[in-house]
Amino acid sequence: MRTAKRSKPKKRSKFFKGKPKDVSPEAEGLDTEKKTMEQQEEKPIPIVPSQSIIPIKDIYRGMIITDDDRYIKIVEVLPTNFTLKSVEEQDNIIHLFASWLRIAPSNIQFKVITRRADSTNIIRNIMKAAETETQPKCRELTQDHIRFIQELSGQEALARRFFIIFEYENNSTRKKTIDDIADDIAEAVRKIRSGVGACGSEVIIPKDDDYFQAEALYQFYNRRSSVKESLAERVIRVTEDTMKVKGLTKGVDPYPAVPIVDYIAPRGVDFSHKNFVICDGQYLSFFFIPRNGYPSAVVGGWFTTLVEAGDGVDIDIIARKQDRGKVKDKVALKLKLTRIKASNRSDTDTDFESIAEAISAAQYIKQSISNGEDFYNMYTFVTIAADTYDELLRRKESISDYLYSRDITIKEIVFRTEDAFQVTAPLLQEKKELCDFAQRNIMTYGLASMFPFTSCEICDENGIVLGVNRRYSSVVNMDIFNTKKYKNANITVTGTTGAGKTYCTLLMALRFRYQGIQTFIITPDKAHEMQRVCTHIGGSYISISPGAKSCINIMEIRPVVSPISEYLDEQDSFEQKSWLTQKTSQMLTFFHILVPDLTNEEEQLVDEAIIKTYNQFGITHDNASIYVPGTKTVKPMPIIGDLYNTLQQNEYTHRVAHILGRFVTGSASSFNHQTNVDLENKFIVFDLEDLQGTMKAVGMFIVMDFLWTRIKQNRTERKAVIIDEGWQLIGASSDSRAADFVYRIFKIIRGYGGSAIFATQDISDLFAFQDGKYGKAIISNSKTKIILGLEAQEAKAMQDVLQLTKNEVRSIINFNRGEGLICANNNKVPVFIRASRLEDELITTDPAQIAAIVKRKKAERIMQEQEEQNAKEEKRANLVGSSINETATPLDKIVTDDSHVDYEMSEPAEKKIPRASTPAAPKNEEQLAYEAKMSSLAMDQMAEGAVVKNPDGTIDNFENQTILVNPTYQDDSDEASVFVEMKNEIQEQPHKKAASRPPKSSPANKPSANESFNDTLNSNGNEDDIYEHHPPAQF
Repeated sequence: MRTAKRSKPKKRSKFFKGKPKDVSPEAEGLDTEKKTMEQQEEKPIPIVPSQSIIPIKDIYRGMIITDDDRYIKIVEVLPTNFTLKSVEEQDNIIHLFASWLRIAPSNIQFKVITRRADSTNIIRNIMKAAETETQPKCRELTQDHIRFIQELSGQEALARRFFIIFEYENNSTRKKTIDDIADDIAEAVRKIRSGVGACGSEVIIPKDDDYFQAEALYQFYNRRSSVKESLAERVIRVTEDTMKVKGLTKGVDPYPAVPIVDYIAPRGVDFSHKNFVICDGQYLSFFFIPRNGYPSAVVGGWFTTLVEAGDGVDIDIIARKQDRGKVKDKVALKLKLTRIKASNRSDTDTDFESIAEAISAAQYIKQSISNGEDFYNMYTFVTIAADTYDELLRRKESISDYLYSRDITIKEIVFRTEDAFQVTAPLLQEKKELCDFAQRNIMTYGLASMFPFTSCEICDENGIVLGVNRRYSSVVNMDIFNTKKYKNANITVTGTTGAGKTYCTLLMALRFRYQGIQTFIITPDKAHEMQRVCTHIGGSYISISPGAKSCINIMEIRPVVSPISEYLDEQDSFEQKSWLTQKTSQMLTFFHILVPDLTNEEEQLVDEAIIKTYNQFGITHDNASIYVPGTKTVKPMPIIGDLYNTLQQNEYTHRVAHILGRFVTGSASSFNHQTNVDLENKFIVFDLEDLQGTMKAVGMFIVMDFLWTRIKQNRTERKAVIIDEGWQLIGASSDSRAADFVYRIFKIIRGYGGSAIFATQDISDLFAFQDGKYGKAIISNSKTKIILGLEAQEAKAMQDVLQLTKNEVRSIINFNRGEGLICANNNKVPVFIRASRLEDELITTDPAQIAAIVKRKKAERIMQEQEEQNAKEEKRANLVGSSINETATPLDKIVTDDSHVDYEMSEPAEKKIPRASTPAAPKNEEQLAYEAKMSSLAMDQMAEGAVVKNPDGTIDNFENQTILVNPTYQDDSDEASVFVEMKNEIQEQPHKKAASRPPKSSPANKPSANESFNDTLNSNGNEDDIYEHHPPAQF
């Protein structure tokens, strides 16, 4: 007999949240009471200063010293656009990165911080410059540009920063001092710079390393506050607050010692939530990639997927190198045990597939170690930040889906958010329990394949907006004057005809002008394209050509009194070099251009003649002699004609004088005048279009003579010199002296806080002049290159100079108008050059677009003129109507019992009847009937008559002698009865409060029309002539 199998009692799941069925009400009540007591006894969450979460003791010589006496170094790396590289170049980068990892520090952290680019600083700088703007049209363009930036900023404009954080390791048995450790770390930074630089990236070397380390920590712990308050401002505020607390007086007492953590600590950190942290007002959630969450197969640079995840996403890769010997021993032991387990075929529970995979993995590790690779424990953490909790939830879902679609799985960290916060800090802190979940074993080439320093974003905090990123549709904003990021502010713009070079350079010039940056444009060709912009914004347009009205006096000495040189050089400006000596040297250069075969003897005589000419105007080598005594007013300067007269006095300088005579009595006599243009304008265009041959070199000399004076005045003032169509100055047929002027600008302008921008289209011609001596030097001295569309041959010529890849060359050849590639440092970004509507209409050079603009503006002008004409006619009609109302007599006053009618049109103004200002007296029924009858007769008679006018506009008579009314008196009592009946009907009310009154027809009230008209007949003598000159009625 089979017995029934006894069922085992079910175990209660530890995740079961309901009530068991057999719980009695009494037990349930006890449990409730127990929980209430536990809640009452629950301890409050401890509150400690936010400084306690930052384990930092000090910063010394660019090192971060932690509380546990570790030495940490933070290094910032500029990324490269890995995606634009060819496959061969990408593989080469991975190999070079793997080679560097072999000598890299054992404990290393790669950190990528992504923030939304803030356009507030850009707009603030533009608005600050606009406050002093006096040109209305420039102010209008500025407002339009601000709206344009705000529209673009609404898109996803992101800024990323890349860091390498490593920990110092003492591999020596000798005990080292803190300075020895600092030297070793500096040597490690040099190796990083060399290794990462070979991969196409670049390490930033800060001017103040201590400040840089503190700033990196400050931005990590203060994600929101760092946007509104810089570290320098925080240091000042905290120091002043500390002095107030300690009762110290600023400027009297010494500054107190403030711990570094007080400067970088956040406002507050909340770790009381299970799956997020609130730090400095931002919500942070932490994720990690589990060991099986990585893609099954990867290619070089696959980590770009994580880097480009979006706004508020930070990535941390922590790699800890393991000892090769220990790893090799462990792998050998594991391989041996696995093989033993695989040989036991009697164990049916063994998963032979997993054993085979383990054996294969162990053999791969063993082989890789034999080939020189290292074994790493790697941990990858993802931090998602948002300003609100709802936004955090949305971002978490969005980024999880995005990474899952890229075959990457992430898991959220719960109940260990404080450990996650500490691990992701740039301090290489180790939390073993958390890291065990995220640990992934990897070899050197596997780690190298991630190569995190890849991005194609250029979005600086300040500077000018150049356009929109073609890949991410984000704003491309460059601050070329940021010396921390760019070695110099020089730019080279290249592109074939019609690619948009002039458009791009003019756009940059306008946006420099918005920010108050002094802008100079030198244009040897197509000056009309610049003139329209210059005139519109109130710039100074200077034509350097024979016969031009504008003139810059070649011999004018412009005092160079820099407002800062006296403080920096500790030398009075008057004690510096003689201004007359400097001007004489420049004038000798002018004569060498004008007279190439000038002999040494003639040079000496010309030198004496120059000094003699200035002496005649009271100017000597004493710099004070240039001013009118007792004032700061510059004395009148000699002109080139004065020097010509001095040269004529010496028979040995007649030859030079004859050549110089072209500028005095010849075709170029327009140069023989005092300066008559505004040289203090913020936007100046120099037109050299009409100069040819030697005169072009002379024109460049005049421009450079002026520019050197302005450039050297103030080294702290930003300035930009733009040279359009530069191939004409340093091309194959150019003058070497003009080319030398351009070359000197690019060489030394950086030292004076300036930027030189060179635009050219003929690359082959540029490199042909003196074997490309000047062309290649200018391009190599430009840290930023903007490459627009090029022909295939020109693109290949640029490939060798700029080290372009095949993919980049292919893109450049296929660029449309307005598309370009910006090469800044080691980053290359494809961009659309974008302008606002007003800017586009002002700087466009497209004939079709210009024709459309002209057509539209013509229509607007015609419409405006029509509106003005209509307004004038309406105004005139109002004036005529008002004059008629002021002089006309009311109808009830024309014919009365005591008035005399006279309708003579030539009546003097003083005799005209003035407009009645008192209300008319009430009329009886017979008066109303009489006036109605007169009006009716006049209307009938006017319809039958025709007016005859004289050529002068006067009216002699009415044809057919038609009169307006019959003046003969008639009895109007019958007609008056009609008005009486109308009045009675109106007065009769439903209640009939009063009886109807009889009509009033007293002869005393009857108008004595017969007598009036008889008087008129007697005065004129003829009835037909009574209304002879009455004007016709107008309808």
